[in-house]
Amino acid sequence: MFSLLETGVFCRYNKHSLSGVRLYQTLHTSQVDSGSNVFLHGLLGNGKNLKTLAKRFGGGILVDLRGHGQSISTARTGRNTFEECAKDVLISTQDYQVSTIIGHSFGGRVALECAMQHANSESNKIQTTWLLDTVPGQAHDSVEQVLHAIEAVGDLG
Repeated sequence: MFSLLETGVFCRYNKHSLSGVRLYQTLHTSQVDSGSNVFLHGLLGNGKNLKTLAKRFGGGILVDLRGHGQSISTARTGRNTFEECAKDVLISTQDYQVSTIIGHSFGGRVALECAMQHANSESNKIQTTWLLDTVPGQAHDSVEQVLHAIEAVGDLG
């Protein structure tokens, strides 16, 4: 269930969980059941980073990716890979008619993975994937180092 933050802005933890990960979502729209655009932030960001862009696109779902913002993990989730992040996003948005995924930087890599995983599904409704400041292909070694550092911090809790 969404809670109203302000006029046209709703928030909730997704009701679907994968391996104990519950993504936090903010829905910017006049209708709670819409959400054809999904916005994925960059590394160390959160969904609010793309709030202005979402408003310019007429609304959508701003997702806090695993290990970011207000998303929570109730269990040890294994490695934080692009594939796992994409599974989280696809599961957490399955109740919407998602047609476009827009990802910035790290979120763009997750958006690409979502498109690849979703392409072969029977419920493929994703028509467009937008990448903002994202380099497709093999991630630079420094990205892997940052991901390992994030995992190490998670191990302290």
